[in-house]
Amino acid sequence: MTDSEIERLGKVLKGYIEEEREITKEIHIKHHTFIEHLLEQQDTNYKSYFKIRDSVLGWLVIVALLGAGHAVWDYVIHAMPVK
Repeated sequence: MTDSEIERLGKVLKGYIEEEREITKEIHIKHHTFIEHLLEQQDTNYKSYFKIRDSVLGWLVIVALLGAGHAVWDYVIHAMPVK
């Protein structure tokens, strides 16, 4: 659900509350459905964030190990004295 749709729904609900001071059963059910959808979307976003974070941290470890390995290899090839 986009931000504009969320804002529109909020305005509609606010209008019902201010004008009638009563929310019909249908509007109440729609409100709960909307909140459930919003929570599911937020949960999906959190799962995506943690998946991406774990992937980035994994690649960071791999790159760090490869960099250290390359530094050792470079030392062995170029700087280590040959007897």
